[in-house]
Amino acid sequence: MKVARVSIATTVFAVFVYFLSCSSPSNSLSNEATREAQKLFDLCYSKCGDSFYKQEFHKQVFQYKDVTIEIRTDELSEANKMNGMVWRGRVEHHCNLSRSSNGDGKGGRLWSEWRRGIPGFASRYLRKYKNGKWSASILPEYHVIDMEKALEEVRQECSDSRIDCQEIALIKERQL
Repeated sequence: MKVARVSIATTVFAVFVYFLSCSSPSNSLSNEATREAQKLFDLCYSKCGDSFYKQEFHKQVFQYKDVTIEIRTDELSEANKMNGMVWRGRVEHHCNLSRSSNGDGKGGRLWSEWRRGIPGFASRYLRKYKNGKWSASILPEYHVIDMEKALEEVRQECSDSRIDCQEIALIKERQL
């Protein structure tokens, strides 16, 4: 009987420690990073039904299904800490299925075959500083800018290429 009580007490303690670790500052910062990355993602990708779409080069449209977000937290170096950084990592969007569509020259579209997903198709490196500001970059140490400027750059970059759900519906009507 005594052994069972110890086992239950040990289990309860382990569950308590697990839940305590889930609410750690690091986890909270990772959640914040996810929200910041989602702001960038939402500027370029349109959600229509169960898919996300993005129009890119020469009006090529990409379709992504089963999109997930992965957070990779990097260890802060002493230099990072001295520069006021409190979190650093990479946010990656993954999908299980993707395909693309090209114009066929007659107003219609030809869709590629579905392929297995694309890992890390919308990746960003993010950093948070003591002052509460976030920064973003496409490469780890290149062209690091504050989040407001990153949002504006992405907004400008995607303003001409953003595709809405009505356009997607028209493309699907004409697909071959």
